[in-house]
Amino acid sequence: MQASFFWLYGGAGVGKSALAQSLSESFQAKKGLAASFFFFRSDASRNNGDHLIPTLVSQLVNTVKGLDWFVWNKVGTTPGLFTKQHQVQMQELLVEPLCRLKSQNATGSPPRRVVRPRLVVIDGIDECQNPDVQCELLRVIARAIPHIPHPLRFLITSRPESHITRVFNYDRDLQAAIIHRYNLSDDPDADADIQKFLDTEFKEICRVHPLGKYLPRDWPDISRLVERSSGHFIYASTVIRYIRSPNIGLMTDLK
Repeated sequence: MQASFFWLYGGAGVGKSALAQSLSESFQAKKGLAASFFFFRSDASRNNGDHLIPTLVSQLVNTVKGLDWFVWNKVGTTPGLFTKQHQVQMQELLVEPLCRLKSQNATGSPPRRVVRPRLVVIDGIDECQNPDVQCELLRVIARAIPHIPHPLRFLITSRPESHITRVFNYDRDLQAAIIHRYNLSDDPDADADIQKFLDTEFKEICRVHPLGKYLPRDWPDISRLVERSSGHFIYASTVIRYIRSPNIGLMTDLK
């Protein structure tokens, strides 16, 4: 099964990062998360596009069994690999090791176990500090996809910045790849999704929070919170992050 990727986009506050984080945690719990990288504009360690591919590969060697030997062998025999162009890094650190791993598995006597898709989350690529690097990384991933012999599913989130939209709409490399896209700003089910998110998160808070056992069964008024969210996940996720903290008292009068 060929790799592919999904572009989830939308304006500020619609919940791209909250959804990416929630999916990462869910897939991690089910051992289905291959790797993740969350760009953040004001963090020097997370706004540099040069960190993306090495970080993803370092996580992949822990989630794809047998990949580590091929990656570390390539690193040991290729001086300065981490300073090379992104295209070279993707080819030599990810595509080639996965191809060699597949060849090794194909020659083994035991029947190969069917490998389920593994999720790779790249959140907020528009938070990378250089727009040209943003576009380059998208092209590098798109070029790699037809050659990856592993059902990786790249989830990429961003704002629909003009240069990113232009790459998705007109770049030859991205046109040749299997790409799905979804505009979260136009989601007609946003309120239902937010309600489901809040319901799940508040149940977990009641279960694990030190003060959870003192909460009334009808706490909180989720429908009111959904109304206040106005279709924006950022409101709901901010509420959850605040209330989840064990260092503050729960707002039992939350309405």
